[in-house]
Amino acid sequence: MKRASRKFASAIFLLLWIVGATAGNAVGQSERPLRVAWSSISSSQVILWVAHEAGLFKKYGVAAELVYIPSGPLIIQAMLAREIDIAQTAAPAVVAANLSGANLVVAAGINNTFVYSFRVRSGIKTVGDLKGKKIGVTRIGADSHTAVVFALKKWGLDPDRDVTVLQLGGQPEILAALQTGIVDAGPLSYPQAGRARQLGISELADIGGLGIPYQGTAIVMRREQIETSRELMLRFMKGMVEGIYLYLNREEFAMSVIGKYSRIKDRELLAETYRINGQRYLEKIPYPTIAGVQNIIEQLALKNPKAKQARPEQFIDSSLVAELEQSGFIRQVSGAREVMGR
Repeated sequence: MKRASRKFASAIFLLLWIVGATAGNAVGQSERPLRVAWSSISSSQVILWVAHEAGLFKKYGVAAELVYIPSGPLIIQAMLAREIDIAQTAAPAVVAANLSGANLVVAAGINNTFVYSFRVRSGIKTVGDLKGKKIGVTRIGADSHTAVVFALKKWGLDPDRDVTVLQLGGQPEILAALQTGIVDAGPLSYPQAGRARQLGISELADIGGLGIPYQGTAIVMRREQIETSRELMLRFMKGMVEGIYLYLNREEFAMSVIGKYSRIKDRELLAETYRINGQRYLEKIPYPTIAGVQNIIEQLALKNPKAKQARPEQFIDSSLVAELEQSGFIRQVSGAREVMGR
């Protein structure tokens, strides 16, 4: 009898240990920070920075770890390897990955146009002057490269024949190459575009003002996350959306965040970056742009036959933004205050 009691007690102890260990693992999994990648030291990334610095993700019960990966294609590779949970990057790499079998979606559109100022060295006064010149981009296939391709085609130039495109690594590297003459032109986002202005490197065009629909900076998730971890993804999106309105209504704080991540202290540059981003580029209700994704598909179809049968809706899931709008959350966080750009 005593032996049976000891066996029973041992069994209960083992059961409790297993339950405890399982519960502990579950807690550990739920507390693991979301690894959120961002792709460029530019104002296009500022809403993620603002939401993080203001503690908005924590406000909605989300632990988020920000990771800088300076390339859209590299970010997508990290997402496919499950090293990154959510990304803030442009859509071309998402569309390209899905055409190869991935299952990623654009869940929100932060910038639904190009956010680049096309800067040129002295001697280039017109679009025609670009023929035979060298243009710097961050990486081939990255957002800055896509912007150059679309702009050149808009101007009637062939990106493959009329210019030479060099990949330089990042926005600061493009600016440095413009200064030293390694390249003759390049797309710069703010604040680097503002610094170029200060250095006398003139603007040939605001690419975002060319009227080209384009899914620029976006929030990218795995489709399965929206289905199986919807509440967590929704809480993350709440932080992002509130970040938009915090940015628009707290200028000094937003400027300080831009300065921290760009390592710029020049108040003139920070103010210019804040103003231009809010007025020209930032979506107030961040639905993705179907027309912008369609443009990306058509561009990829020139070299990838799979893209010819694709539809933009395949790459978009705007249900989180729609839920936040329909629930009144966006109206609540926007408040009754006047918002920049309205």
